[in-house]
Amino acid sequence: TAEVISDLLEGEWLQDSVIGDFFVRLEQLDRIHNLKTASLFKWCLRAPFISQERYQPELHQILEELGTILGQLFQRSDDLLDYDVRNAEGKAILGDLKSGYLNSFGAFLTQNLDRKAIDQLVKSENLVDFKKHLGGDEKFSSRLTEFDDKNKKLIQLYHHQLENLSVLLKPDEQGLIKKL
Repeated sequence: TAEVISDLLEGEWLQDSVIGDFFVRLEQLDRIHNLKTASLFKWCLRAPFISQERYQPELHQILEELGTILGQLFQRSDDLLDYDVRNAEGKAILGDLKSGYLNSFGAFLTQNLDRKAIDQLVKSENLVDFKKHLGGDEKFSSRLTEFDDKNKKLIQLYHHQLENLSVLLKPDEQGLIKKL
């Protein structure tokens, strides 16, 4: 528990340090998300086994990996909402950007852009302007497909780790696989 709290605090501190940094890289944000969001998923997956005093290193390694992947995917899906992608929740559009925070999808979209292009993007008042400065709807859709493909690979890795986990679970614990 103390480790999770420490990770959360470090993640918050790192996230605060990238506010206003519109040149932040996806890898940096992945680290922040691993410390914040994923640390909670990891703890939630491991805690029941710890309470049962099941300390198999391989079991906890797989649970850690599953938590990391779930945290990354959760955060990335939430970040897509900011760009009105699959936004059934009605999250405010460009809210992160307007708050001075370039989230994971924003960092993915801006990678390999020069300073002038990024400066224009971050000044966008709405999604229409943002897409225009990025290169249009087609460019936005193309980059979204690339981002989704990157996340599909994480989903495949997640399913692979679930298979690995199923081997380590007792027969009466196999229902966990279906839930996960």
